[in-house]
Amino acid sequence: MPNILQANEIILRICEPRTYSGREAHATLNRLSKELHEAILSDCSLFVKPKLIPVLYGLFDESCFNFLLQEHFDSNDPAKIYSVEKSPTIFRYLLEATILCPETNKHMEITKLEILSLIRGAHILTEACAYSEYLHRNDFAGGFVTNDKGEIHFSSDEKLAKTRREFLAKMALLSEKMKPDVSKLEMDRSGNIKSVSLIEDAIPYDALFVQTYNVKLSTIVGTAESIAMDICSKGHVVEVIPQNTLLKKIRRHTPYSKSEIKKSLQFLSIDKSLLSKEYQYYRIYDAPVSVSRQPIIRLFDGRGDKGSVVCLGRNALFRALLLLFADIDRGVIKLGDVAKRWDQEKGPEFEKNVKLALSTRGFKVIRVTEPPSDIGEIDAVACYEKKQVLLIVEAKAQKLDLSMDKAKLHYERSRKWCQRHDKKVKWAKENIPLLVNRLNLGKTQIKQVIGVIVTRVPWYTETDLPYKILSFEEFERLLDQICNA
Repeated sequence: MPNILQANEIILRICEPRTYSGREAHATLNRLSKELHEAILSDCSLFVKPKLIPVLYGLFDESCFNFLLQEHFDSNDPAKIYSVEKSPTIFRYLLEATILCPETNKHMEITKLEILSLIRGAHILTEACAYSEYLHRNDFAGGFVTNDKGEIHFSSDEKLAKTRREFLAKMALLSEKMKPDVSKLEMDRSGNIKSVSLIEDAIPYDALFVQTYNVKLSTIVGTAESIAMDICSKGHVVEVIPQNTLLKKIRRHTPYSKSEIKKSLQFLSIDKSLLSKEYQYYRIYDAPVSVSRQPIIRLFDGRGDKGSVVCLGRNALFRALLLLFADIDRGVIKLGDVAKRWDQEKGPEFEKNVKLALSTRGFKVIRVTEPPSDIGEIDAVACYEKKQVLLIVEAKAQKLDLSMDKAKLHYERSRKWCQRHDKKVKWAKENIPLLVNRLNLGKTQIKQVIGVIVTRVPWYTETDLPYKILSFEEFERLLDQICNA
């Protein structure tokens, strides 16, 4: 008889049919998530791992392919966008649960019905964790209802709708930042890739990766590209291959040494030893897109000449490379002590890019370096003479993680930024003649003063902030709106 994960029964065991709200809802969802997580671990342990993992990996690879196509953002359908963006995380969770689950004496063959039940359980788990985090961030305002069928319905309000819109907006911005690299893949719906190389993009980070991981990023990228282009089959075919055989094939197609390839494979691989023994269900809501950085799964440590057997797919590899670059930009990747100096260089570089965005659109720009001591330097004061608009701009180049649990930190920091920026904007309004003179604007009259904070990465903000906090791409759109109004 099929071993069907009964998510509805678990819900009814934890939640009697009624309405839950506030802290009770939060605590109940945490218990439910823990029960679901343990049930999924238990169920996965019943099946033959070398057979279950390739099945789940095939679904994971297919979800990565849909992600890479980038078509979901053209649909304007929030449900579809959310599904495509979150599906890789759900399948990745099931893969990690299978790797982590204990071995049992039972060796059942898994059926399609059982796969669907695991996916449904993982989906409910992700939604429960996400809503639990939402309650925690919003002073426990909200709740959910369960019925006698074991169905769960989360209460929705404007704050939750805003959170979902922001998540999709941030994913869209991240997708937009990745588009130049995605376009290099030239992937079509058949899975054909005409050309690919992200190696040139990796070279600037080589020194940092050598210090931290003892291997160049360009070597890691070259190794992954070689596997995807020369070894993996097209489409969503999953490769299960002895690691030594894989290593030999990579050596035939690349100039890298055996040692360099081994280090690259180690960076790209994950197995049970890399998953914490304290692995918990709450990793789901703390799982940003970077969760897929290690797309090669080591199935077991073999003996003799064959060594470890690995499972991999070309779409998961390509997605991992794109997300690796995004994670470097967002600061998720740790790059050793040298990165501190590199970080310091990012600030002036980002400020320079902000000024360039202004000047190329016809704004006159200055940096105010000698304001009163309680005001602080102003990164950019910019005027668009045709519209008589004066912008007071602060550039923030912090490296930040977009995972949902960082949203509260973003909100708190946003308010502090706005409080400091408010002093600068007020000072600018009181000293318009001085600024007009420094900008060499003659007798230009300023009709509007706008305060803006620009971040190098997308940022979570609340609706009642006195100033706009925009990513660089959003800032460019604002400038275009001002110029074309």
